[in-house]
Amino acid sequence: KEYLIVHEECLMKTIDDLVEFVNSDGIVGIFDATNTKPAYRRFVEEYCDKKMGEVKYSLIWIESICELDRVIEQNILKTKLKSPDYKEWNPEKAAEDFRERIKHFEKYYVNLSAEVDGENTSFIQLKNHGSEIVCRHIVGYVPSKILSFLMNLNLSEKPIYLTRHGQSMFNIKNIIGGDSSLSELGVKYSKALKVFMDKERE
Repeated sequence: KEYLIVHEECLMKTIDDLVEFVNSDGIVGIFDATNTKPAYRRFVEEYCDKKMGEVKYSLIWIESICELDRVIEQNILKTKLKSPDYKEWNPEKAAEDFRERIKHFEKYYVNLSAEVDGENTSFIQLKNHGSEIVCRHIVGYVPSKILSFLMNLNLSEKPIYLTRHGQSMFNIKNIIGGDSSLSELGVKYSKALKVFMDKERE
């Protein structure tokens, strides 16, 4: 009971900070919390309404769902172990602790849906690294920009390849510009590049 009282106090203080930011010409405020149950989410909505008063605003819930063990493990090892929560922890014990934390939340976490959160609730749901995206009531310039940002978010490291075209006929003649065809060597390069990129995708 003592924990729940402190938790609620922290929750309200954080939302107060968010409201103050938005009222001070902030455009987008992010309230980062687990919000495991619909009841918590309704509490946040009602508290925001109470604090925002006459200020017009949109509240969008964002949920990331990942069921890929490989990605979850990669995320734990690359990001969670660097969290202040695990400062000076043994890496193996820290990773195991976070796995247990996930299991704990899985027991009572309720996913966002129109059925449990209401037909008018605005939300964006990203599943398995954006392989599937569900959104409801995302209307307006800023909400659509947020959706676009999330759709293009890359959570894993990926290489970026920069290459010029293969040798062209104009290259041989030292002509700059134009729309030249490739030389025999340029065609050979393009085929070699395809073989290389096909192997990189494997």
